[in-house]
Amino acid sequence: HGEDVFRGAERDELARCTEDDDVVVATGGGAFCSQTNREIIHASGGLSVFLDLPWEVLAARLERDHSARPKYGDAGRAKRLFRSRLPDYRRAMVIVELTGSETAEVAADLVMAALEEAPCVI
Repeated sequence: HGEDVFRGAERDELARCTEDDDVVVATGGGAFCSQTNREIIHASGGLSVFLDLPWEVLAARLERDHSARPKYGDAGRAKRLFRSRLPDYRRAMVIVELTGSETAEVAADLVMAALEEAPCVI
């Protein structure tokens, strides 16, 4: 039904998820680009975290599997989309820089360490 309908459903689901305490929501690439969605997250007492990976790492991951990503198109289009979204991603309350070589466990530890160091983010 198109991107507008998708984004509306995405916003509604995000609002529903924020009704619960102690929940982690990993949004899709475009969700955090919406001011309304950022307000939903932050107004509910939520904490936004951006896992900042180098473009080259993201591109390699996308190249392996982009079949379920309707906005992918090709590598050039994906890079332009990422760069256009990056200013919104950087509006997250906490930014964790990663190299892409971290295991999930190490990345989680880095997020937890960043949360402990963040000044009054919760």
